[in-house]
Amino acid sequence: MKILHKTLLILLTLITLNSCNKTKVNKTTEPSKKEALLFSIDNKNAGQFTISKKVPKNLENKISTEFKTRSKSEEGTTWTENYIEVSENKNELLSCIITDNDSTIVSIIIKSSKFKTANNIGVNSSITAFTEAYPEYAIWYSYVGDVFVIESKSLNIQFVLNKEDFIGNKKALNTSDLVSLKIADFKPNAKIKSINLF
Repeated sequence: MKILHKTLLILLTLITLNSCNKTKVNKTTEPSKKEALLFSIDNKNAGQFTISKKVPKNLENKISTEFKTRSKSEEGTTWTENYIEVSENKNELLSCIITDNDSTIVSIIIKSSKFKTANNIGVNSSITAFTEAYPEYAIWYSYVGDVFVIESKSLNIQFVLNKEDFIGNKKALNTSDLVSLKIADFKPNAKIKSINLF
């Protein structure tokens, strides 16, 4: 009887342990995979950097972000601006102006020729290539920011032209806040210097 009692006790213990092992949840956390940076440009994003969203944190190690501040002054008003610089192996790709409180992206300035629109236009694309890709375009100058811009009516993106490529009438640039320009006002090989998303 004692042997039977011991055998039953051992059997009961084994059954209990076995059922505990079955209900035990195996929680092994895999490290999250790092994403490769995408180089597409759309109305609101440059790769994974998107207007009104937070700065992406899960990009591959060769992509680095550095938080910075700078003092800005425009039309008599001065303020401090928070921004991040995004680099790939120490080569600057873009910068994002961010909000003070939660690092939400307010605007993006693309500086690398790696980023392209669906029509293959990016930094260093020529003004001619732009007008072929986007026949419905406008070119203008604004003394606010001192910028020459070419843009497509189908995109909400500003393609900033190099100032040195302007060969038009400089006196006409101060006639209004926004002065319309023509292709003939620029050197034939004029290029896009940077791209602004708001």
